[in-house]
Amino acid sequence: MENNGNLLISVIVPVFNRQASLYNSLASLSGQTFRPLELIIVDNDSTDGSLEICDEFKESNQDKNLSIQVLSEHKCGANAARNKGLKAASGDYLYFFDSDDTLFPKSIETIYCHLFKNHFPDAIAFPFNLRFPNGKTSRRPHRYSADPASQLFDTVLPTHGVLFKRTLIEKIGLWDKNLMRWQDLEFGFRLLLNVDKLIWIKGEPLYEVNVHPDSISGKSYSEDHEMLYTTIQKIQGIIDKLQPGESADRIQRALCFRLCSMASQIKL
Repeated sequence: MENNGNLLISVIVPVFNRQASLYNSLASLSGQTFRPLELIIVDNDSTDGSLEICDEFKESNQDKNLSIQVLSEHKCGANAARNKGLKAASGDYLYFFDSDDTLFPKSIETIYCHLFKNHFPDAIAFPFNLRFPNGKTSRRPHRYSADPASQLFDTVLPTHGVLFKRTLIEKIGLWDKNLMRWQDLEFGFRLLLNVDKLIWIKGEPLYEVNVHPDSISGKSYSEDHEMLYTTIQKIQGIIDKLQPGESADRIQRALCFRLCSMASQIKL
């Protein structure tokens, strides 16, 4: 599908040591029925051949309607890689995808149709499946909400679950390169504080998240409790700057819930 208005969507993919899953993940992006599409792959100093896979993928798949850039970011962390890709992106809308997940073929076409039907809102969010190592899949429960407090309760906007206008970045700023866990919790929270119009696609899931022990989110809270608490502190700093009132109180209670939930799962 080629959109009549030539709206460009940029997909940004940070990569770090994903040799086993990387090609399939990238193939799910090049296999999208929507065009034109810009794909920006940012290697984060991989040591396992991932960068070579990215270069080979670009050589084999780039054409006039599928622009592919392969960049390198030497600062450690997915957020640093995302920011590098974001600065290079030229799309009207931006989408961050993970290098071990799978996007279904008509997903971006479906997203575009909802954007068009809803007069091109600031952001659009959508559901996904979880795929486990034994091959079984499960739909991830979703709370369809644009309330910033909901993000703190249950991460309604994960990294790969929302596409947004590039102008929104001017409001919310870049990804925090100092955060190594729960990056999407903090980024999605800032997005919901600043978005004017967010819509949800409530039909079938548009992609699969592959659950495996090597993923960042696969590590236990006990292993990464200091990183998690750093993100909590960053969010608290944002809340402290909000205007006092019922909304700020509700958001503060949601963060306290998140902190208590995290603490209950930590074994030191």
